[in-house]
Amino acid sequence: MFFLADTRKDDLVRPSNGDSLLHQEFNTVYPFTNENIAGYMKDLDLTNKKIITVAGSGDHVINAISRGATDITVFDINPLAKYYLDLRIAAIKNLSYHNYVHTFLYRDNNMDSSQIESFDMPEDSMKFWIEKLYLRNGGWLSLRKSGMFNQEYIDPKIVYLCNLYFDEYVYDEIKKRLDNTSIIFHNTNLKNLELKQQYDYMFLSNISDYSNLMYDSNPTENYAYLMQEFLKYVQTIYMSYLFGITEDDLNVYQEDLIMFSQILGGIKLEMFDTSLFIDAKNPTKDGVFVITRK
Repeated sequence: MFFLADTRKDDLVRPSNGDSLLHQEFNTVYPFTNENIAGYMKDLDLTNKKIITVAGSGDHVINAISRGATDITVFDINPLAKYYLDLRIAAIKNLSYHNYVHTFLYRDNNMDSSQIESFDMPEDSMKFWIEKLYLRNGGWLSLRKSGMFNQEYIDPKIVYLCNLYFDEYVYDEIKKRLDNTSIIFHNTNLKNLELKQQYDYMFLSNISDYSNLMYDSNPTENYAYLMQEFLKYVQTIYMSYLFGITEDDLNVYQEDLIMFSQILGGIKLEMFDTSLFIDAKNPTKDGVFVITRK
C-alpha cells in the first residue's frame, strides 16, 4: 500500500533488486496500518511459529511479535519499509511505552540523530535515518510530518483499535522478546517472492487489491494460483484483507469464495470490527480471506 507523493527528490529510493512491478522509485510509507490487524491476530498463538509477512508499516511484524512470534521473514517491494521497520523495532528496544507512543503516534516527542545513533539497529537503516534528519534540518517531527509519510488514516483512536501493542504490558512483553527475535527482510514484490522453507503463517494485507498490476489478464484467478503455489510452503495464508464490508458486498465476496475454493480447495472469510470510521446508519465489518493447507 504505497504511493508516490509530491515530496523532495532526495527522498526517492529504489528497490535493491531493480523491481519495476509497481514503481521504480519510492518516497512514501505508511506510519501505521490502516487495517484491523488486532481483529484477526488477537486469538492467534504464534509462539514457536515461523511467520512470513509483508512489511508495510511494520505493524504486521510488531503485532506478530506480540502474539509470540520470534522467527519472522519480511518482504516488501518498497525499500523504505525495511528502513522504517528497523527504526520502529529499534525504538521499541530503546524507548519506554509512553515515549514511543508520543514519538510515533502523537508526534509530539522529537528524536535527533544522536538518539538514533544510540539505537541498536542495522547500519544501513541508521545511516538512512541520520541522512534524512540532516536533509530535513528539523529533526524527527519535521520528517514525520513530511510527505515521506502518508498522512491518511492516522486517527489515534483507530490506530489503537487496529494494533495489539498499544497496551503498556503488551509493549513491554515485545521489548523483552526482541533480543531473541530473528527478522529477515527481502526487497521484492509478492509475485517474485521465492519461498525456500516451510512457514506456519503468511500475512499479505491487501496486496490482492493490486493483482491487476501483477497480471495483464484474469488477475483474481492468477492471484489464486499464486496462493496455490505458496501453500506448498505455508500452512495458513491470510491472503486478502477487505475493508468496510456491507451486506450487499457479501454477495460479491461469496462469488469470490466459490472461485477461490475451486482453485484452492476451500477458503473462509473471517469478519471483525472495521478499521474504518463507524457509521451507525450503514454498519460495516472488515474481513480477511484465509486459506489453510489440507
